[in-house]
Amino acid sequence: MTGLGELRSAMPVDATVGNVSDYRHSVWVGSVDIHNLSPDRDLRLEGGSRFGLARLLIWEDASVRGFVELAVVEGCVAARDLERAIAELPMTPRYLTNGTPMPISVIVCTRDRPDDLARSLAYLASIEYQNFEIVVVDSSSRTRATRDVVESLNLNKIRYLRLDLPGLARARNAGAEVAEYDCLAFTDDDTIVDKRWLAALNDGFAAASDVGCVTGLVASGQLVSESQHYFDRRVTWARNIKQTIFRLDEPPEGVPLFPFQFGAYGTGANFAIKRSLLRTLGGFDNALGVGSPTGSGEDTDLFIRVVLSQHAIVYQPNAVVWHKHRIDADALATQLENYGVGLGAVLAKLVCNPKARRLMGPLAIGGTLHALKMVRVSDRAGEMPGGSKHSLKELRGIMRGPWALRRARRADAARGKMS
Repeated sequence: MTGLGELRSAMPVDATVGNVSDYRHSVWVGSVDIHNLSPDRDLRLEGGSRFGLARLLIWEDASVRGFVELAVVEGCVAARDLERAIAELPMTPRYLTNGTPMPISVIVCTRDRPDDLARSLAYLASIEYQNFEIVVVDSSSRTRATRDVVESLNLNKIRYLRLDLPGLARARNAGAEVAEYDCLAFTDDDTIVDKRWLAALNDGFAAASDVGCVTGLVASGQLVSESQHYFDRRVTWARNIKQTIFRLDEPPEGVPLFPFQFGAYGTGANFAIKRSLLRTLGGFDNALGVGSPTGSGEDTDLFIRVVLSQHAIVYQPNAVVWHKHRIDADALATQLENYGVGLGAVLAKLVCNPKARRLMGPLAIGGTLHALKMVRVSDRAGEMPGGSKHSLKELRGIMRGPWALRRARRADAARGKMS
């Protein structure tokens, strides 16, 4: 290694996670640039002595090459094994367009998670980018701990906005309205961003003149519990390192259900959009997302509306954030059920859209089979004994989605009459 020392993990396993020894199949997670490696020195991992396996995201300068998984022996990954694994990675193109840096407003919506928020903001504040601000939207937290976290940082580029009504979509709309800049980047309070995150999002917008939205890689930041492993296998945006441009008139290869293969676009924990386009589209749908009866879906709904409006979405793998998945089975079950309800709600909206309905017709059978495949993640060595229960909950959630959307619409209408 060239001056690397002990490699830090992407998202340290701390007291909020518990003792790693309580879990099976624990995996150390981190990233490293090939220029910081030496063929004659093993790679020592921070806290690696507790793990038997490591997953490394391999960088080459500002481009990701891919993931490798290797054995950990006495806290180290063998240099010879690492060199061999990197050599087997495909030589992916460097998706660098060197676009003129735009000023960017980063919006983080949060509710009652001050410890996660403090860690996320610490990394956001140290991003390597010329001109950006951070807007923290406090979505009706029950204490003032969120405000205290923001004020304790004492940085001019971080601002605080309090909302009394809950709802992620509502919070994101509010953050967009008070943001100083037209380019809006969104992430969650349980993520850690890579220092090159904003530069990579900026380059995504420069990839083509019709780009309206840029998404990125949301890598698993911790893999110490059964629930985290299950979610890592369940989602499609945790390991995708291929840049993809989504245009309605140019379906991308390998996405047979486009434009309705929603997971291919990315997720709300990592994306950017121009405020001018967001306003044209009517903003985020307040009837969708965490804090509403639908539980999720505000990001999926926005992505499909971007594509249907004849704008392109660029999935930019170099725009990396690390996500802390739910630790325990109960929290995971709630999350997956909400995913199902949100998906059902989004599908209900699309059925009411004539343009989307015409496009959905030929894909109906394939879409049904794809949905069944996605929610039936196979258990590995008994790693997630309740996996089938999660699948059933998610399917039931999809069926409840249209009614949840109707309930959310009524609640919004009632608020409007009272205001």
